[in-house]
Amino acid sequence: MNGEWVSDVVLKDSFSKDKISLDKIEWQNINNKELKSLDISLFDLEVDCDVGIIPDYLNIEDNYQSILDNTIDRYINRYNFYNDLCFNRTRISLLRFNKGGFYKNHIDYNNQTFSDYDQKFITIYLCISDEYSGGEFVFGDKTVRLNSNEVLIFDSGPTNPYKINNITDGNMVVGVCWLF
Repeated sequence: MNGEWVSDVVLKDSFSKDKISLDKIEWQNINNKELKSLDISLFDLEVDCDVGIIPDYLNIEDNYQSILDNTIDRYINRYNFYNDLCFNRTRISLLRFNKGGFYKNHIDYNNQTFSDYDQKFITIYLCISDEYSGGEFVFGDKTVRLNSNEVLIFDSGPTNPYKINNITDGNMVVGVCWLF
């Protein structure tokens, strides 16, 4: 893993891994209308994607643990102050962005505590499937496209808003987790 610092707080890296089978994953659409019905609209999050229900036999956590550990270590070694902030990692969630899917500009960090995972300090995306067009991650004037076996790690704070551009063809499948 040699990596590329896209900006001061965004690291893009690559890893070697066989693709996981997505055939047995059950997908549930999450969009703005559903979020508002769940009264989650207070986050001003605009999104259209599917969330995957991951069968236990896929061992997503075990399969990607060393990749996550290496990337996290590299990131935290550059920014030592995270050592005092980040003690835990959420489980990996799968997101599938189909044609037209997107994430509007937002930050992942939330200073209100609604659950153990709400104070996210670092966001990590793992690209599982790159059979798509569009879908670039945009951080201000920096644009990043993820390919299979690439990981993107960045500060989740208010100084680092990001969005995911509309998918124009195919679908992008990513794993996402946070350090808190």
